[in-house]
Amino acid sequence: MDRFRGRLMIPICRESGSIVAFGGRAMLPDQVPKYLNSPETPIYSKSRMLYGLHLSKGAIRTAGQAVIVEGYFDFAQAWQGGVKAVVRPAARR
Repeated sequence: MDRFRGRLMIPICRESGSIVAFGGRAMLPDQVPKYLNSPETPIYSKSRMLYGLHLSKGAIRTAGQAVIVEGYFDFAQAWQGGVKAVVRPAARR
């Protein structure tokens, strides 16, 4: 069975914008875990990634600060709502 079957796929990009991994969000209530990321590789280390940085780095530089959010969709809502200096840590504890 495919690792991400039945999940909404979210591309995870490095600072340059190139896709290095994927996050998959469960679409059914009984799917666990709720979020499933690609396994770590030499080019993808969750502890070294800030999701959305490729989109928000200019706004962060201009503002001199960033809003840190918990989830991929929190990032998307903030970004679409006009909060451009926003990131999400890829690794969660």
